[in-house]
Amino acid sequence: MAYGARVARRPFLPLALALAVALALPGLAGAEPSVTTEPSAPTIPSVSTIPPSATTAPPATTVPATPSTGETSLAVGDEAAYRAALATLSADASGPHTIDLAADITVDDGTDPTYTGDQELTIRGHGFALDAAGTSRLLVADSPADALIHLVDLTLRNGRATGDGGAVLVLNASSVDIVDSRFDTNEASGSGGAVEVPLTAVVDRSDFTGNVAVSGDGGALDAAAAAGEFVIRASQFVENDAPAGDGGAVSAIGFGSISTGNGVQRSTFVGNTARRGGGLVLSGGSAIADSTILDNRATVSGGGLLAETSSTSAGIYLTLTGNAAPQGANLAFRGRDLFLVFSVIAEPQGGGENCHFAGSSHTNIVHADDHSCGPGTNGGPPLLGPPADNGGRTLTREPLPGSPLIDAVPDGYGSPAVPGGCARFLGLDPTDQRGVLRPQDGDGETRRAFALGAPIEVAADCDIGAVEARAFVRTPLAGPVPGAPPFTG
Repeated sequence: MAYGARVARRPFLPLALALAVALALPGLAGAEPSVTTEPSAPTIPSVSTIPPSATTAPPATTVPATPSTGETSLAVGDEAAYRAALATLSADASGPHTIDLAADITVDDGTDPTYTGDQELTIRGHGFALDAAGTSRLLVADSPADALIHLVDLTLRNGRATGDGGAVLVLNASSVDIVDSRFDTNEASGSGGAVEVPLTAVVDRSDFTGNVAVSGDGGALDAAAAAGEFVIRASQFVENDAPAGDGGAVSAIGFGSISTGNGVQRSTFVGNTARRGGGLVLSGGSAIADSTILDNRATVSGGGLLAETSSTSAGIYLTLTGNAAPQGANLAFRGRDLFLVFSVIAEPQGGGENCHFAGSSHTNIVHADDHSCGPGTNGGPPLLGPPADNGGRTLTREPLPGSPLIDAVPDGYGSPAVPGGCARFLGLDPTDQRGVLRPQDGDGETRRAFALGAPIEVAADCDIGAVEARAFVRTPLAGPVPGAPPFTG
């Protein structure tokens, strides 16, 4: 998989049109049973129990494994060598440039290590860490040529900044790719507790834990632009904080249009806090798919997700549960055309209902445990398991046996109906947040349906939410074993 200096955009008009068509399809929303059980807060494990990133083998990283013509690579094992490498490469007009860590490095002389070169820069951690010990940032990228920055297999921790970007500050119009990396306990007095970028960032298989933006937005990740063009895949944001701002983990994501190739995919946001948008903020149009937003907190609105959009945004196959806010405990929305499809929104905390809508919202096959998310969404308790390592690299909640979420999205969903249509809805990858293929037969029932004008027997439909329940296994009936000799006493 390769990354360019800017995020590649897929055509967005067909997706927006398809959403409108899909939501217009009749007869797909379930009945609306009454609610008799008061939802309770889910039990959240400590950070130490969150599954590590090594549970699945990652695909190839985004930086070439072998040097290309003109590449300069420097190995560093201490602070002096790290700073010298940045200075040397900043003056080197040929490239690309690579710094390879050979040991954990403490960067504590109190000044920000800075790269000012005009060539693409990669810092490969090889599993090692840069630790600022609370004295400075760990990298400032100030490239006059807007060079692309790659951070690969690297831990950056204990960065501190007066201003934005507690660990990494990217200036001008450079972009950053973050792959297989960790950002722990970094702090900025402004925005971007871990990372501040001008506009664009791609985050793959990475974790952000305990970062803080003291007076600004984006406890972990923020863009200087009004909305960042962020692609976040298979990543986890845990206990980040923007106490005076928006987006406990990320603020704000907005491409101006939606595509299944941008926004957030297969990621988890848990235990983050902010003034608004405890988990994250959507702004200006984007999509979130196959993701879990859990136990985040906002003091004003949008405990899990705040969507303030001037163009179409979408949430597809979301598990949005146990978040807290006085208004819109799980979701607060104001703006234009928010589409929610195949998602569960439940267990609101903090006094607010599940949803607070002040704009044109559209829902279909959405399961909520109150009436606040729109007509046809109230379906009672969702019967989800606790947050756990259910496979994949991120924390998830799996539907329990008997959950109304299981097999609730018809296999052939779409127009025209085709087998497996629910899994490939709008061009999504046909897997759930963990990478498990959709659909799985979670209830052991078979039904008759039509696809491409012909009757078919369907055993497996897709589940609502980010996770497909494990395949149903029928328990054998008790009785004589075939072929066994008769009992003679």
